[in-house]
Amino acid sequence: MNILVVEENKGELSALAETLLRSGHGVRIVHVSAVGGVVTAEKPDITVVACTDPASSLAPIAEALRGFDDLAYRLLLAVVSSDTSEARSAAYDAGADDVALSSASPREMADHIRSAERIVRLERRLRERVVELESALRRLALAANVRAQGVAPVVSAPNRGGLRLLLTQAWTQVDDILRSMCSEYLQSDYEQVVGSAVLPRDCMGATISLTDVENELSLELAFLVPPDAARSIAEMFTGDPSLVDDDVTKDVILELANSGMGAVRAAFLSEEFRFAASTPKVLTGRIDKLLDRAEAKRTLTFRRGAAAVHVVVAVRHQGRTKVCGSRLREGMVIASDVTTPAGVLLVRAGTRLTETAAEKIARLLPKTEVELAADDEAA
Repeated sequence: MNILVVEENKGELSALAETLLRSGHGVRIVHVSAVGGVVTAEKPDITVVACTDPASSLAPIAEALRGFDDLAYRLLLAVVSSDTSEARSAAYDAGADDVALSSASPREMADHIRSAERIVRLERRLRERVVELESALRRLALAANVRAQGVAPVVSAPNRGGLRLLLTQAWTQVDDILRSMCSEYLQSDYEQVVGSAVLPRDCMGATISLTDVENELSLELAFLVPPDAARSIAEMFTGDPSLVDDDVTKDVILELANSGMGAVRAAFLSEEFRFAASTPKVLTGRIDKLLDRAEAKRTLTFRRGAAAVHVVVAVRHQGRTKVCGSRLREGMVIASDVTTPAGVLLVRAGTRLTETAAEKIARLLPKTEVELAADDEAA
């Protein structure tokens, strides 16, 4: 590991540096006044800082380590002289990942570094995996949108805003959009059962949410399929009943919800409603909860023979809220552009945060208020 040791007083961490060198680490020792240039030139994997006042000496180092374009995990270990909760809290608030006492022996300090080394390696592997998964999710959403182009009607209308969405052609035709999507995805002709509004309680289900921050709207889709029908659909997809288990069936229903999202989103996009979509989730909780506080709703049933697919569409007004950057989490939807103090755009309004984007803003702008679409679940 590339380790940077930062001292306020010459020699106070020299014993630790010698121990680390003998362990095979690359070690540099600098005075706190010179740390900025060293960090800019080559950012270390682990930084150890001796600090008497974390707010003044540690915070600038933490900011320099976690720069705009650097997504690699870099651990910051603060060495404090006072063994008090106030000193530890100040160090953590200034950006430290771990805290040690200056009175600790070189061996004990080296143990902190061993722990830090494991954390750095694990965090970097996890971040690599997260980036791969986020890329896969983007491709999945793109595929859903491409499939939807042949299903959703192409209309041209001005953005009506707010709950005037209910006057759009896309909302008027949402029954046909979803029926066509089911027929295409399930590779069979499904017909709508008119007047059916009773939702069975023993279905496998998946939900997916869409958020339009400009018009302060949320739209939730839920797909419910009886267990027998769900299994037969999964068997059709795999072409081999022996390959189908509960996990495979669940994945098929989740992708059904994702395809439904693509069709509905494409239809409203043509009318200039720009929805940010979440990833599909397995339905949990009461089915009737889907309709709580809905300002408009559709409960649809599509059937082919004995197989039925139930779809719930719920539209709600969705206000805005503000949280500090440090509280941002994956899935939150940005309501206003997020920029750095220098005016560099980080995230555009209407973006649903990935884990990587949320962490990036949290590190760069931990105390800056960020405006979000109000979402009880995400917040």
